[in-house]
Amino acid sequence: MKALCLGALVCLMATAASAQSDTTPPTITSVTASTTTVTAGPQSVDVYFDVGFTDDLSGAWLLDILLESPSGGASTLTAAANSDNHGDLISGTTLKGVLRAVVTFPAYVPTGNWTVARIRLRDHAGNMAILITNDIAARGFPQKITVMTGTQTPPPPPPPPPAPSVSRAGSFAQVASGGGWKTTITLINSGAVAVTGRVNFYTEGGNALVLPLTFPQTGSNLTSSFANLNIAPNGLLVLETENPNSSTAVVGWADVQASAALTGYSIFRLRSSAGATDSEGTGPLDVQSTSSLIIPFDNTNGFTTGLALANQNTAAATITITVLDDNGLQLASRPIALGGQAHVSYFVGDTFSQSVNRRGILQVRNALGITAVGLRFNPSGSFTSIPIIRPSN
Repeated sequence: MKALCLGALVCLMATAASAQSDTTPPTITSVTASTTTVTAGPQSVDVYFDVGFTDDLSGAWLLDILLESPSGGASTLTAAANSDNHGDLISGTTLKGVLRAVVTFPAYVPTGNWTVARIRLRDHAGNMAILITNDIAARGFPQKITVMTGTQTPPPPPPPPPAPSVSRAGSFAQVASGGGWKTTITLINSGAVAVTGRVNFYTEGGNALVLPLTFPQTGSNLTSSFANLNIAPNGLLVLETENPNSSTAVVGWADVQASAALTGYSIFRLRSSAGATDSEGTGPLDVQSTSSLIIPFDNTNGFTTGLALANQNTAAATITITVLDDNGLQLASRPIALGGQAHVSYFVGDTFSQSVNRRGILQVRNALGITAVGLRFNPSGSFTSIPIIRPSN
């Protein structure tokens, strides 16, 4: 197969909602700690604070927790969480959810009762809820972490976050990273409520595809087969994948699961050789599912058309692709088998030799749950994307 790769990756970032009329601070509804006793010793120990909240408009944003040492004074420990950061919002949305902050007790920390002296939660409009010692006690929240002497044992793991209720918001039929290819995915939440979810990446064979992921708005990076989403009302998230150290492109597709509807698009970039201009194409988040697809192709005058297909279903599927010329005459037809959540990409002329030096359309039948995208390469090597057409029938 030729080096056909459409990059698609989403950069996530939750932008702050416009909050000119938001004057009400968030409400802290619950606070739990993963443990209330810690043993001092040669290893540091993490205590996880999960803080539940509600907010009426702009969405909760910054959380910080302050613990005072047994001796009081200036000796303190702090923890912070940011709902825009990958992983801090462990449940719900920025209007009603749970933020997790981690207090690290260093090695040989002073023993005694460390008092939870202050909990602050700010929303995107700058309104702040503050609980101090008396407030924390009155609400029955954890008031202290007791540090003891003794033999250290591994601290308990943090409780797993509850699984969000999500469904498919759309998909991108092609993702490519490395070998000169870069994929950028942008997801947009145009609704009035924050949206959470996940982007899952799959290989040609339908297995988890591990990629280097970059979140440009927060500057964070990770290597994973998925990326969690938390998009503020009227906000967007951007995610990129590129492996500049690899001469081989890794190819697959992306499935977007979310708690509410999203729109978005992907940008495929092919980095050209020295002195040449990079090429880019774009494709929308495919949010529909129909029994047939149409993809135009153009293999004339040295141009070539590439096609990528992905099966969003867990069950295997067999589709039928029919090639028609620009007068509607059938040139070829054949079945294509796709395993569950599998992916395939190729140049149309390589699979259907009858399409060489012709232009026309590809009709894809039995396509329920199938997504696709096309790329048109010119003889110089640059390209543009070709959108799929979903007939109403």
